[in-house]
Amino acid sequence: MIHIKKYNKRQNKPYSIKKENTTMEMTKLQALPDLLSPEQVADYLAMSTEYVYRSIKRGTIKARKLGNKWRIPKIEVIRITSLPD
Repeated sequence: MIHIKKYNKRQNKPYSIKKENTTMEMTKLQALPDLLSPEQVADYLAMSTEYVYRSIKRGTIKARKLGNKWRIPKIEVIRITSLPD
């Protein structure tokens, strides 16, 4: 179990997150390509593809359009998975 220290900007105080199985999650993340399709992100995060596309349009998931296809950087998936619940 790993304790991750974060800082809550709204309440002006630090908090920690307990994460289990982080080595397994990091191995899965390392296996991902640097740029992912919305379908790959949806599969990895266990959410619907439609939700990923809506999140891209709202700006909650940062993505770039390459040609006519959306691509999401791996660092964005790491950011999403490290957000507190």
